[in-house]
Amino acid sequence: MILNSGPGDACQLAGQTVGLRSDWKSIKSDDMYKGNLAKFQQNEDL
Repeated sequence: MILNSGPGDACQLAGQTVGLRSDWKSIKSDDMYKGNLAKFQQNEDL
């Protein structure tokens, strides 16, 4: 939905209307860890 939005205003509006996953509080730390790990594994200088 957000990726298919056009101008910045449309993206902002779409981002404000999409809610969090119902289980976000229980998975957020693990998901954030995985995302950061993948980011740093892609760049040897980091």
